[in-house]
Amino acid sequence: MFDSFTFKANARTIFRRNYWPFVLVLLIPALAAYTDFYPKIYNLYVQVSQYGSYSTIVTDPAFLVTEEPIFLVSEPKGLLFTLLTAFTFAGAFRLLLNLLVLSPYEVGTCRFLLENQSAPVPFSRVGFGFTRNYGNVVLVQFLRSLYTVLWSLLFIIPGIVRSYGYFAVPFIMAENPDMDQKDVFRLSLEMTRGFKMDIFVTHLSFIGWFLLSILTLGILDIFYVSPYFYATNAEMYRYIRANALEQGIATPDQLPGIYPEG
Repeated sequence: MFDSFTFKANARTIFRRNYWPFVLVLLIPALAAYTDFYPKIYNLYVQVSQYGSYSTIVTDPAFLVTEEPIFLVSEPKGLLFTLLTAFTFAGAFRLLLNLLVLSPYEVGTCRFLLENQSAPVPFSRVGFGFTRNYGNVVLVQFLRSLYTVLWSLLFIIPGIVRSYGYFAVPFIMAENPDMDQKDVFRLSLEMTRGFKMDIFVTHLSFIGWFLLSILTLGILDIFYVSPYFYATNAEMYRYIRANALEQGIATPDQLPGIYPEG
């Protein structure tokens, strides 16, 4: 029986016994979202707002590494054009960061979470996503994002439903990074059939914690909510994984299990 209360209780026990590695593992994605890249974009906006009517800012990637105004005296090109150029660089940087770093890091995080269910493991286990079939991990994670976006084009609700259908994808990759991408998506959709609403409702139960995190400027999220939330996700995956093996949806070859490495 899908029991979110038990999953959450187990999650609290698991992350508390290996508290600081949990916090560190889940801190890095948060830091990636708050790098000094975006403050520099804001600084660019301030510069253009102040000087744009008199000169044209140089659309050069140099603005990414300096906060000093870079201007040439020439015909003004307009604030909108300059900002669009700046955010093009920002978007490209963020895309590469997500694709090449954060996506495999998510798989490594899932490996860390799953191994912690049996015994505490070190932070270094997140490197799994980079050291085991990195190319396939990146491809599957990219396709997962792409498929979710495409489904979202059919309106928001189909995108949300499909995203929950892909809930198991990074966990499957953490367990079997060599699996063909078609098999990964098929297996995830079959594993989550009948459980999407349960997973969604469990996520909704964290809304109060997320609101408190906002009130504490993210501090509560870093030191409690994120470890609690992601450990609960791992507990839900463990349940639907066991169900898939029991129902013959998956085979032991596809889901060989997680055994902490020495």
